[in-house]
Amino acid sequence: MIVKELYCYERETDKITVSTEKPDCEYILRYRLIADDEKQLTQDGINFTTCIDVESTDDWYEVGEKSTLVLSDEILLEDN
Repeated sequence: MIVKELYCYERETDKITVSTEKPDCEYILRYRLIADDEKQLTQDGINFTTCIDVESTDDWYEVGEKSTLVLSDEILLEDN
C-alpha cells in the first residue's frame, strides 16, 4: 500500500485546495491510500476500494484483488 500525505488548505475564500505539496499556510493533513497492484484496501473487511483519501491510516489494510465476501452466520473474507 502506498500512503501519500495530502495538504488541504483554503487558497481563496470558499476555495479549497488538496495538494501533495506542503503549503506555506495553515492546512489540514489527510492521507491518500493507494492499493498495490492486484490488491484492494479495506478498513472493515466488508467495503473495498483501490484508492481513498482519509483522515487517518489507522486500521486500513490490503487484501487480494479477488476477495469475496461470504455471508452466513459469520462473515468470512476469502483471498484468492
